[in-house]
Amino acid sequence: MSYSAFRRVDGALFVDELRLSRLLSTGLTTPFFLYSRAQLEHDYSAYAHATSRLSGGAMVGYAVKANSNLALLSILAERGAGAIVVSAHEITHALAAGIPGERMLLHGNGKTTVDIEAALKNNAMVSVDSEFDLEHIAARTQALGCTARVLLRVNPDIDPH
Repeated sequence: MSYSAFRRVDGALFVDELRLSRLLSTGLTTPFFLYSRAQLEHDYSAYAHATSRLSGGAMVGYAVKANSNLALLSILAERGAGAIVVSAHEITHALAAGIPGERMLLHGNGKTTVDIEAALKNNAMVSVDSEFDLEHIAARTQALGCTARVLLRVNPDIDPH
């Protein structure tokens, strides 16, 4: 079922039940950010429902780099979302929002020692993008005396043409 918190009624723009022209008449200046909790919850639920039927389970992860607003992350955490993070800072931010480390994936190239250690200390999964990446992660696990949960990313090097 399609849902949109954003709609026009007689030419006026509404978000949920809020008429935006009324908000602007309070003296609020633009630009500003306005989010719909109902829309966010609806969209998350659609992803969670779609992946719930996958064998072996699945995690719906939000890319923190897209928007690290703590209020939004907290809503997603309440719903059970995971987080895709690219740095120790984003790990700290996701933890503050209530997303447990076990529901995080440290992803991307250029992972620093600090990033990998933060992921390992919080039991986040770490993506392995190359042999160098694997060696770097293995060195950090050995130094910390722990094991790593890894996601092995394979590039089949297939020419799309």
